Order: sequence, then structure tokens, then C-alpha cells
Amino acid sequence: MYKINRFGITFEVVCTNFNTNFWMNNFSEGWEQSTFDFIIPRLDQNKVFIDIGAWIGPISLVASHFSQKCICFEPDEVAYQEFRDNIKLNGINNIILENKAISAHSKIKLGASQLGESITRDSCPENSLKLIV
Repeated sequence: MYKINRFGITFEVVCTNFNTNFWMNNFSEGWEQSTFDFIIPRLDQNKVFIDIGAWIGPISLVASHFSQKCICFEPDEVAYQEFRDNIKLNGINNIILENKAISAHSKIKLGASQLGESITRDSCPENSLKLIV
């Protein structure tokens, strides 16, 4: 576990072999600052935030403090489990997390060289995820 403090919000996250560096260094040092600069002023307690490809939750964990509800989609089962653990660890009740992908196609097959690392895509045959309809 690692304690994060960003945007005046403190929360804890699960640390695994490949994401400890992300949480301790990248996220803490301004990761996706322009994304947060865009999102945070547009959120309020009357709005729903939707995160497609939510990964392990770095954006939605913050957005949940500024919005009524967060609806998140993450097809990578490893990342999904970790995000789910982060939600439980912090007792966050306004995040709805779905282990699904959003696509304009009726069928897609996703994969990644390393599941859980925010690189799941439809052009990778390795570690293929189940066919999503």
C-alpha cells in the first residue's frame, strides 16, 4: 500500500511489481496534469464522470471526490482487479466499475504484452482477453 496526496485529496493505493513506480513517482510528480486541469473544473457534485479505459483508477479516484458518481470501464482483468481493490481500500462508494470495453464494433479482442500495465489494445495478440460482445 502507498498513500497518495494530490489535489488536496489523500487516498491509498495497492502497489504491485509494475505500478509502484507509477504511483510513487509518475503520478505524484504531475502525471496527466493537463488532463486533470481540464477535468476537475468541469466536475461538481451534480455531474457524472465517465472513464473509458480506467486502468487502475488514477483519474477516477481523484474525479470521485469532485463528482456525484464515476462510471468506469476497464477490460483488462488485471487492471480491473487492482482498481477494484483501490476503490475498496478507500471506501469509495460513488464509483461504478465495469470489467468491459467500449467499442463501436460488435466484437473485439484485446490483448497486451503485460496485462495490467495500461497498454491493452486491439492490435496485440499476446495475453488475449475474452472476446467482448
